[in-house]
Amino acid sequence: MVVPPTRGSLTGDRPQPHDLYIGRGCEKLGLPRSEWHNPFKISRKRTRAQALEEFRAYSSEQLVTKLPLLSGRRLVCHCLRHQACHGDVVIELFKLHASSRQGSCSSAPSACCVDGATSASLVVEATTAAAPGAKQPDLDSAASPANSPEQATLSSDAQTEGEACNFAAVSREPLAPSAARKPTRERVALRFLLLFAGPRRTGSVKDWLLKLGSEIGAAVEVDDFDLVNGPQHDLMDDYVWRKVLEKVKSNSYSGVLLSPPCSTFGCRRADQGPRPLRGTTGPERYGRKDLTASEAEKAKIGTTCATLAAECAWQASQAGVPWLLEQPAAIPDRPHMLLLDEWSQAFKAATSRADVDQCMFGADFVKPTLLIGTVDVKSLAQTCVHEPRWWR
Repeated sequence: MVVPPTRGSLTGDRPQPHDLYIGRGCEKLGLPRSEWHNPFKISRKRTRAQALEEFRAYSSEQLVTKLPLLSGRRLVCHCLRHQACHGDVVIELFKLHASSRQGSCSSAPSACCVDGATSASLVVEATTAAAPGAKQPDLDSAASPANSPEQATLSSDAQTEGEACNFAAVSREPLAPSAARKPTRERVALRFLLLFAGPRRTGSVKDWLLKLGSEIGAAVEVDDFDLVNGPQHDLMDDYVWRKVLEKVKSNSYSGVLLSPPCSTFGCRRADQGPRPLRGTTGPERYGRKDLTASEAEKAKIGTTCATLAAECAWQASQAGVPWLLEQPAAIPDRPHMLLLDEWSQAFKAATSRADVDQCMFGADFVKPTLLIGTVDVKSLAQTCVHEPRWWR
């Protein structure tokens, strides 16, 4: 099962990271012509209804093979909400195409695009802050009490990691027209910090940030730190860490993404794999009393990384730098990084939160994920709607 796209408008709708522009282009807004544009213009000789019918015939032949890439996207163009739009035709064709292919595809895409959606959110936040005279968005104006960090509880009803998703196809390229719609007269320079970024690879958050920066004409630099990329990236080295933290304090970064290792917190350790290394209350949040020397060392390193990330998040909040933490979704009565005392202060500074099932962005498995920080990510919150399929 796939997620049908929805429709939005450039007029009146707030930009979202999963937006896909489908218009003929707009030089004023810095938008190039989309391959999904309607080439049949309304004129004295062609009514709106006629233009849509001609587009239906055209798209049925030219674009049908690309329809699965629109899964979960919001299609936006210049039409007003109340007007009939070629986006409605695209959505209708998508549903017909998905219905005809239901159950016919046994392979799932291997690439996950939640990194692209997260990157788009960072770029939108950073360009909003960097634009001359720009006003910071009110990230919590439409938040419900359940989404408020002060009232939120660490919980998730997500499926187990052993459950894979059975779906036909999903979009692998979450472009960011929302970011592209924020042009400035001057070339914007953006610099991002990625802590515990993992090995450098194609399709990483760094790749997405550089790509999105290029699309909006911004000069983007990315400092990505992870020990796997060399000893100069060892954040547990006090000299390296202090240099990083000073840059955060001095407002040298446009945005910060934190992905500290979560293996020792492991919400699902009690279900699968190694035994739990931590408890949920008191001192055992930092490591159980009955750990072996090897387990205790792993817990110590995990705690140190989590503490550094919390310190960075707090200092970023103090400096007015947007930050975002990515961790596995929490499960009631299970260990989680945000239960540590060091995270309580930074957690209170957060203004936005999203619980995301990564299968909705193309991952092979559900992979419930928590995004929390001062970057507006509420629009990324999506729960798995796919039929469960066991990989065993």
